[in-house]
Amino acid sequence: MKISIKIIQKLLLKAINLTSSGLKSSSIKPESSNIHFILNSNKATIEASDIASGISIPLEAEVLGEGDFWVNPTIFSEYIATLGGEEVTISTTSSEKITIEAGNSRATIPTVKIEGGDLVGNGPKEEGVVFKTSDFVNSVKWASTAVAIDESRPVLTGVLFRSDKNKSIRVVGSDGYRLSLSVLFFDEDVKLDFLVPYKPLAGYLKEWEGIGENLSILFDKEGSRIWIKGADRLFYVRLIQGDFPDFTKILSSEAVFRAEFDSSDFHRAIKQISLFARQASNIALCDFEKKKIYIHTSGGVGGNAEATVETKYNGEKLSLAFNYRYLLEYMKMVTGETVSLVCSGPLAPVQFIDISKKDLLHIIMPVRV
Repeated sequence: MKISIKIIQKLLLKAINLTSSGLKSSSIKPESSNIHFILNSNKATIEASDIASGISIPLEAEVLGEGDFWVNPTIFSEYIATLGGEEVTISTTSSEKITIEAGNSRATIPTVKIEGGDLVGNGPKEEGVVFKTSDFVNSVKWASTAVAIDESRPVLTGVLFRSDKNKSIRVVGSDGYRLSLSVLFFDEDVKLDFLVPYKPLAGYLKEWEGIGENLSILFDKEGSRIWIKGADRLFYVRLIQGDFPDFTKILSSEAVFRAEFDSSDFHRAIKQISLFARQASNIALCDFEKKKIYIHTSGGVGGNAEATVETKYNGEKLSLAFNYRYLLEYMKMVTGETVSLVCSGPLAPVQFIDISKKDLLHIIMPVRV
């Protein structure tokens, strides 16, 4: 029996890239290296999954017949990318290969034989919480500034969603040296407490405009994974099990030193200092005095640099040392004109707040020098 799908090349390539971007090969789960096309009831869906996550995307296409097939995405996607903006027809009459046709081009690619395979939509799901998509995406982006890359401590590679008082949710990322926190507000009380691995979540949120105005979080009864449902895709991810560091103690520390400064001036100064800090153990020194911040390096092999930024400062002279990369990464996220810095001492956690967005908080641990 012949089955086929006819689709615009750009739409197909976008779906392939979204589904295959987070795949991780696994000998235990062979379907994790491949993508799955499902055709039924005049509908077509493309899916991919691995041990940790999976994604399903409906395709805007003409469908003939019912059935499914698996293909390796590498050469498949590379070939589709060469077809320009033409309409593409994919068909098969056997379980061994598919035929791809577009204009005057034609190719055959072997299918991958996989028995069964988890479908992304399968599994018990309980209704959860509806988020405004743009709020959800922006909060994850903000948290990602501090998410750990090193996977030796899995809990630090995730984004935490935790209910807070006043009908709100805190969204948090931390690598142990810094912390990014945002607050999302709702019309009613919400009960959430889960830790999502950042990498697969970021893959799902690529080209997020297609998700729709809202997205829904759904849960399984065991609490081991969640589904995120948008207008054009369904995604599941296994949650990280473990205790996220207690960040509330940092938030409640008493503010002794407080300064405000122009964000663009400070960003420019850190960029200048960074050229020399790279050869000075990555350290940028910040000396706070009334009306100014003196930013400089010391002991650089290739030389040293200094810059002065005007500030409103209410305390005694204070010297702080930071990893310059942390300052740069934070300042890239700032959109407001003024940043507030708050801390209780030279080695205490330092809070940075964009005055125009007080529901966003970033904390950096200073370095002992």
